[in-house]
Amino acid sequence: MFAPIKAAQWTFEAKDGVPDDRVKFIQAQFEPMRAEILRDVMRAVEYGWQPFERVYTIKDNRVACSRFKPLLPDVSSPILDKDTYRLIGVENNGTKLSMREAALFSYDSECDDPYGRSIYENIRVDAWWPWKDASVKLAQYT
Repeated sequence: MFAPIKAAQWTFEAKDGVPDDRVKFIQAQFEPMRAEILRDVMRAVEYGWQPFERVYTIKDNRVACSRFKPLLPDVSSPILDKDTYRLIGVENNGTKLSMREAALFSYDSECDDPYGRSIYENIRVDAWWPWKDASVKLAQYT
């Protein structure tokens, strides 16, 4: 399932009028992090979503993104605007991060739901009925 994602190459393109050095600067930041980003982003398939903290540094007198630090989905939650319900940040273990400081990837999200849907939801009903049936039978015997 993940093979096409891992095998696909990233391309870096800019709109007309954007200097080539900016494209190269962005590419130089993200290419070394590619494997780590893909590994952590794909966890969204299991949980339905995966939050990140963007870690910045100064490189060549510019602010650069040096890491996408994965956050634990179990202790994180999306922050939504009260009026528009638009995603405006992520809260992780009591620390609030704006979308300038955070990133969020959702899997199978419906209607802008930041939590998405775990791939295991597809098997939840069918996978558990044999276990429940065995538990009922065991209870009858005891």
